[in-house]
Amino acid sequence: MNKKTKMLIEGGVMIALAVILNQIKLFQMPNGGSITLGGYVPIFIYALRWGGIPGIICGALYGVLDGILNPFFFHPVQVLLDYPLAYGALGLAGFGNNGGLDHKLELKNILMIVFASFMRFAFAVVSGVVFFASSLPQNVNPWIASAGYNGPYVTVNTIVAILLLFLIWKPLQKGLKK
Repeated sequence: MNKKTKMLIEGGVMIALAVILNQIKLFQMPNGGSITLGGYVPIFIYALRWGGIPGIICGALYGVLDGILNPFFFHPVQVLLDYPLAYGALGLAGFGNNGGLDHKLELKNILMIVFASFMRFAFAVVSGVVFFASSLPQNVNPWIASAGYNGPYVTVNTIVAILLLFLIWKPLQKGLKK
């Protein structure tokens, strides 16, 4: 099987896994967002294996699918910020890897995962400020409110993803040879 075909098939499998894992909600926020059982992990694995651009595309496609399966939106721009852009940002983790999963999970991978999660958080915060600030009391800073709302679930999801990656990294190396 050629490399592009393999990359496409794995992308589809990782998107399907992300859909399944994101349905296992450990905690659901009242206005969108949740803590899941490793929903970010398949996108991170794909990005670390195939690189940043394919990772962004895989994450964005997952985001579109999540927006269809779990819609929570008020405006088309908010849909763009909360779904394809936010989940596409998770693919940024792939820019910190030299390709493949044939080495240990390194600090640079973890830092790129944290950076990618921060960018996902940034899109969620901007969405919250732009589209939900009008529902806040006047004396509440919308940036602080949006960061305070989105920060906890993105942070916990990132920590869960990193812990799961540490647990599955060695078996993953054996199962996903290029």
